[in-house]
Amino acid sequence: MQIGMDLLKLIMGFLALIFCLKCTGAKSISNLTPIDFIWSIMLSEIVGNGLYDPSVKWYYILVMLSV
Repeated sequence: MQIGMDLLKLIMGFLALIFCLKCTGAKSISNLTPIDFIWSIMLSEIVGNGLYDPSVKWYYILVMLSV
């Protein structure tokens, strides 16, 4: 069951990253502005902490990504 939750968290993070890249219009890494780069680091922190901390539920990550 833990693998399923980790997979769900990972998929949510990946979809959020794709959504953010679509909103900013960045086609590749070379087109990233400093703000886009900081955004991606913040997103990776949210998803990474949620993946490795078993006490963080999947809906907490979903709320953080939506905020």
